[in-house]
Amino acid sequence: MKRSFYILVLFIATAFAVSSCSLETDNVPGDGDMEGMWHLVSIEYLNVDGAGKDSVADMSGERVFWSFQHKLLQLKDYDGGRQTMLCRFDIADGKLTLHDFYINARSHDNITTDMTKLTPYGLTSLTPTFSYHISGGKLTLEADGEVMRFKRF
Repeated sequence: MKRSFYILVLFIATAFAVSSCSLETDNVPGDGDMEGMWHLVSIEYLNVDGAGKDSVADMSGERVFWSFQHKLLQLKDYDGGRQTMLCRFDIADGKLTLHDFYINARSHDNITTDMTKLTPYGLTSLTPTFSYHISGGKLTLEADGEVMRFKRF
């Protein structure tokens, strides 16, 4: 009888330990394919001059990455030319919305509304909403005449 009690207590403790390993930080809500690190390869600006002319910024030689984990996005330049930024994001109905941008200062992150910190990452708004498509290790974000292309890292 005593042995059965100890086995039952051990079983319950194990069940709680295993179930607590999957916190709410595991996957990107709404689209687990977005999870991970993405290399920004290019930014296309469509109809730049109003006459149908497009402009393409080739970013493939730069080490600019967007890293998605749960509801947090890190924008980082591993070459060191840009400040590292953090922001929150939401995914719903095939749309990715970014908001609440912070300058990553390690000890205390500071919220920013300074667009000059965001434009080097291809962002043109403090609350951009993109339609997105993921296929074959490639991510495409589209919004307001802009198309950003990423490759999974």
